[in-house]
Amino acid sequence: ERNKTTIFDLLLDNTMTLGLVNAPVFAREMVQLLRLRDPIVPVAGSNHPLAAYGEKPLYMRDLYQHTVFRVSMFPQMTAFIDDVADLAREGSGGAVIAVPMVMARRLVMMGQGMTFLPASYIRAPINSGEFIRLNIVDMPLLYSEPVIIAHRNRDLDDAHQAFINVFAAMWHDLVQI
Repeated sequence: ERNKTTIFDLLLDNTMTLGLVNAPVFAREMVQLLRLRDPIVPVAGSNHPLAAYGEKPLYMRDLYQHTVFRVSMFPQMTAFIDDVADLAREGSGGAVIAVPMVMARRLVMMGQGMTFLPASYIRAPINSGEFIRLNIVDMPLLYSEPVIIAHRNRDLDDAHQAFINVFAAMWHDLVQI
């Protein structure tokens, strides 16, 4: 869990062979080997007041009295959360707080608020019941696009190619919640 620039640096100096980053990737020195889609899912901790809704429909306006942890992974996500923050300011008691993804996950687990995270990242806490998937009916469909990248001038050996093939084959199971 490092920033994209650090991963690029590690690939450029041959410390790593493969990197996993969010699209877009504009670095000319890198080649995209596999591009995937990961649905963004609204979640709250099982002990948070929003969890009481279960499968019942919620609307974005229902979130505005609660703390929303902002995780910006890609431009569409940033724009979406900026809209949430602007609308939440219109007389609500909620706050929008920018935090890293790992911190948002932990804070939501503690029941401190809600957030929007990639399905692959929250599969285990959803399956264990620590997170409740919120049914927000007026939320736009958002997807993170993870990309496996490598240095353009580095040949992959059979083991690295096999890893990419296995990762691609297992991806569908990782995002199912």
